[in-house]
Amino acid sequence: MIYKGKKTIVLFLVSVMLLLPLSTVLASSNVIYETSNKQAVTSGVTLENIVRFTTDGWLNINVLRIDLANEYIKVDTLTDENSIKKLVSTPNLAKSRGAVAAINASFFNPTGNGTGYPDGPIVESGKIISASAEYNLYNDVMASFSIDKLNNVMYDYWKTSIELIAPNGRSIPVAQYNKPSKTGYTDITIFDRRWGE
Repeated sequence: MIYKGKKTIVLFLVSVMLLLPLSTVLASSNVIYETSNKQAVTSGVTLENIVRFTTDGWLNINVLRIDLANEYIKVDTLTDENSIKKLVSTPNLAKSRGAVAAINASFFNPTGNGTGYPDGPIVESGKIISASAEYNLYNDVMASFSIDKLNNVMYDYWKTSIELIAPNGRSIPVAQYNKPSKTGYTDITIFDRRWGE
């Protein structure tokens, strides 16, 4: 979420992951024609649309530039308030929170009837909303984009370890948090109100 005064601005920035492979493609293409249009979204946020014709075809690129040093802007993840399982369009998520900008940045697994669950870890306002101990466990498959409290931008492969710890110090591993079990619930799965009622 980004806050501008009292307005919430929401950005899903994992889409940066999608731009990295695109930059490799762009490096191998010769640009034949290019036009660019910039517009201010709000103070500290600019949207640039680049239309480019290359030897590999047309590209329509949208870039949202954010001044992370602007004290009135906060970048955060946005999920449905009632259930992380509910699939909601990016414009509807942005509208529900009064956002002035939003980027669809998450991959998810649809399960039918407008529901699904996100791939990878989801952190919203500093709180873990969803995670899996299996994600990137054996190799680096999918990176996550994040910004820490000091506005350091990171793009790295998260590995998650989840456990329940008893008062006596004994612990037991947890396979996933707010995600369905892939083993028919023969493992330990934790759900909270963010999963649903």
